[in-house]
Amino acid sequence: MMTSKEELQSINEELATVNSELQTKLIDLSQINNDMKNLLSGTNIATIFLDLNQNILRFTPTAEDIINIKSIDVGRPIAHIVSNFSHYNNLNIDVQTVLDTLIPINHEVQIHKGNWYNMIIQPYRTLDNAIEGAVITFIDITDNKFGKDKLLLSEKKYHELFTTTNEGIMILDGKTGQILDANPYISDLLGYSNEVLLRKKIWNIGFKKDIILSKKYFETLKLEEKIRYSDLPLETAKGELIKVEFMSNTYISNELIQVQYRIRELK
Repeated sequence: MMTSKEELQSINEELATVNSELQTKLIDLSQINNDMKNLLSGTNIATIFLDLNQNILRFTPTAEDIINIKSIDVGRPIAHIVSNFSHYNNLNIDVQTVLDTLIPINHEVQIHKGNWYNMIIQPYRTLDNAIEGAVITFIDITDNKFGKDKLLLSEKKYHELFTTTNEGIMILDGKTGQILDANPYISDLLGYSNEVLLRKKIWNIGFKKDIILSKKYFETLKLEEKIRYSDLPLETAKGELIKVEFMSNTYISNELIQVQYRIRELK
């Protein structure tokens, strides 16, 4: 009886130790869950977690603005949820593709409110690298998207102006004097092809005044933000002299120096 009592006491002590360890692990797990909940709630990146059957496991609050998803939808297939996408309806198909191939899919999607998101679908991997579902994240790129569209529109308008304007425009490397770009007007005016011009430095073409006939004068010229000459003799590739109006502008950005020359023939 004494031996049994001692064994029972030893078992109770072991159980107490195991129980204490379990309590510690539960506290740690609770803390991790709290941290994760606050992390997911605090982030501006909308995230949806799905199981292998595409059922919703959990999601961040910001996901509600992108997909009509509520807390009561946990456990429902993502295909049953009506999204707010404007021109995209392949979400469940793409999720299944990711689950089958384990290759992430990236799409730019727009919702009815007008916002644009970079949507990334990737496999949900456990610590031991097992696949247990998929994760969908949405990163708001609205500002970048509109900014990019405005930049493309601006570049298009500039290109149209550059190619159709009735004055010659040359863009130069401010450090070397190399001609970086030249529009059709200046090529026709000087009698050089665009390919030939882009192989030259600015002092290799026929300006007849000592303004840019040498690198020394070019260095002086580019120090001025803007220079204008109303009557400048200019020599063409054939050696003919014409009179032009000449204006120089220097642009400096992040140590990149570009000089723009604008030339218009005087009739």
